Amino acid sequence: MNIPVVTPVIKVLLSNPQHFENLITILGLFTNSGWQEALELTWRLKEVF
Repeated sequence: MNIPVVTPVIKVLLSNPQHFENLITILGLFTNSGWQEALELTWRLKEVF
């Protein structure tokens, strides 16, 4: 994944509060099921902003 290209796109998408809430909900489901990558993505989400 090319982070410099993806980051601006993600910032635009997540600037909508509903999109951000949906992402958090989805990551929460995967994290609670034990998916390590979802947990790591959740921790790194602050890097987008």
